[in-house]
Amino acid sequence: MEKPVSDIIKGDSVTDGPYVDSIQPYFSYIPISPSQIFTSLIMTSLYRELQDVNVIVSPGLQPDVRLKVFDRWQFHVHSVILKLYSAFFRKFLDPSNRDASAGATSFSQFKYEWVTEIDDDGMGWHLVSEGSRTKELNMLDYMTGHQASVDFTASVLNKLLGALYLEPYSLTTAAELNALAELADYYCMLRVVSRTLDGVLSSSSDIIRSMRSGSGKTARLLLPAAAKLRHRPLFSDCILLSIGRWCESSHIDLRDPGFGELVTVVRNRIAFKVSKALGNIISLSLTSQDEDEEEGSLIMEVAKDLINCNYNTQVPGSSEVCLPQYIKAVSQLRYRAPHRFMFRAACFEVLLNKLYISPNVDFHFTCDGISEGFLCDTVKDEELPWNVEEMDW
Repeated sequence: MEKPVSDIIKGDSVTDGPYVDSIQPYFSYIPISPSQIFTSLIMTSLYRELQDVNVIVSPGLQPDVRLKVFDRWQFHVHSVILKLYSAFFRKFLDPSNRDASAGATSFSQFKYEWVTEIDDDGMGWHLVSEGSRTKELNMLDYMTGHQASVDFTASVLNKLLGALYLEPYSLTTAAELNALAELADYYCMLRVVSRTLDGVLSSSSDIIRSMRSGSGKTARLLLPAAAKLRHRPLFSDCILLSIGRWCESSHIDLRDPGFGELVTVVRNRIAFKVSKALGNIISLSLTSQDEDEEEGSLIMEVAKDLINCNYNTQVPGSSEVCLPQYIKAVSQLRYRAPHRFMFRAACFEVLLNKLYISPNVDFHFTCDGISEGFLCDTVKDEELPWNVEEMDW
């Protein structure tokens, strides 16, 4: 039986095959063409040059696990850390039906060697023990069509391991956060990742800015990841921001009906507060108009200004007033005492900002952001779609 070309090229010893730099004299003994060998040599050399090795340091421990992603990336980690924070590795790193060191060669410094295996549908990949890999990996063929996807997922895997070791990492897009949640779910690391998100999200200005866009699209896309990670601040903010612009929020469409119902519940609570605020404003305007006609008419003038400036971007030319802008403008009018305090009190509750993540960071977009929505409610504990008392998940 002929040895694979890869074995001949790698040549662990003289008896295993010819050295790479002296392979030319052996062309007549190899059942493939010289051009194929030359291509393999070039590509193998290229991937070795591009290979990125990340050795994670933990005081007092030596890495005994090597995770290899397409021979492009290596992560040297510690089995004790993996088992401590991951139910996946607790189960599969030392399965009872095989030797713990299966997959690791006798001369390897690593007790565990994990490599890449393509999913059955050919669309994704995962890591398995080298000794339990069921099919050969055609690295070059797969990388040709999935280069960007593999690079992205490997980068997210690096962040996942960073979370595992409580190392600082950053997220710049909602796609990264979703991918991190998917990997953490697959490798059973959701809990430890969730604990690291507070600091990460507070410094992820791009994600916060995208979540607070007027459409609420990013917030809705992040809802499944927030629920999976059981991250209360992120989930509550996503529910609140999913409402989007107040004039458009009655048309919310979410894939998960459970999330849609919760968004509707929160919106209805906000609508009650808005109705209460408007009732108070009308009552005070009538009272103040009786006492001072000029002061009482200020509120109606604010409404006219909002209409003329066409704050309702959903229906150009509409006479509908943008309520968030209107109530905020009313609260900022310079009334004479005591009406000044009465109007501000009437608007106070509905203008509260109950976002958890960076609530004081104001991404204020003109007619295209949180200025067109209300942020005066939050998700209650009993409304969370998970058991808050569950410890192992």
